Amino acid sequence: MSQFEEAANSFSFPNPDNFHIDMSQMRLSVFRDEQHWLITFEMVGYFIPSQIFINDLYAFGNCIEEVGPIQMFEFISDDKGSEFPFIDEEGKFIVSPVEEMCIKIWGEDISYLPNLNDYQKAGIDRESFSPTSFIRMVGYLYNNKLWLEDEDIFSALNLDKISLFYRTDSWNHEYEHPSKHGFFENLAKAIQIGDPDLIKNETPNTHWSNWSTDITDSDY
Repeated sequence: MSQFEEAANSFSFPNPDNFHIDMSQMRLSVFRDEQHWLITFEMVGYFIPSQIFINDLYAFGNCIEEVGPIQMFEFISDDKGSEFPFIDEEGKFIVSPVEEMCIKIWGEDISYLPNLNDYQKAGIDRESFSPTSFIRMVGYLYNNKLWLEDEDIFSALNLDKISLFYRTDSWNHEYEHPSKHGFFENLAKAIQIGDPDLIKNETPNTHWSNWSTDITDSDY
């Protein structure tokens, strides 16, 4: 877990309170074989400075040279292939929460019309709809479509495939002192011994509602 602590000290560990990114969902994946271990984090959300929707990949392990943030993948576009999707000429967000939305997720065409019940179940206020609300609504409706494929993860890291050992999108996350955090301590022990049943996943906090929302009206 020393890699985690070093990354946290240099602000390179996944931080759901990052004021540049309003997080929608997160996923942790562990890959392991007899010689190698690899932990990846995906943080999906709205990247405020560039006004784009991203899956931000982080990686740690004994089989990669560089650890921490690896690559931001822009994965949502409009059906017109615009350079700045969903943004008008004045830089304003133009998606309506009450009209049919036609988007592409990793190039796949998606059309949907959320109803009031969808917004209520997702915990999203239609009256203050923003790019952050949009990506969180998309995540609520199409959660599994927003993740990277394993082959894309290994390609980004220039690695051959390693067997999946453990995966979750709901855990108790800590970004200030991760090496001393109970969940990550259990995770390290499980990886060392090779037994995923040792991982105690209690009191998860990775839902977006547990973290800050930093977007303001001036951002869209």
